[in-house]
Amino acid sequence: MLVEATCSHPLEQKQTKPGPKTRIVDNANIDLKSPVN
Repeated sequence: MLVEATCSHPLEQKQTKPGPKTRIVDNANIDLKSPVN
């Protein structure tokens, strides 16, 4: 069941893995927050 959930939610898989993809997501969030502020 866990494997199926991971496939259904690729976003969670990226966040779970401490790979470079997580850093890209964090940078994207910071960039979005900068203009919002």
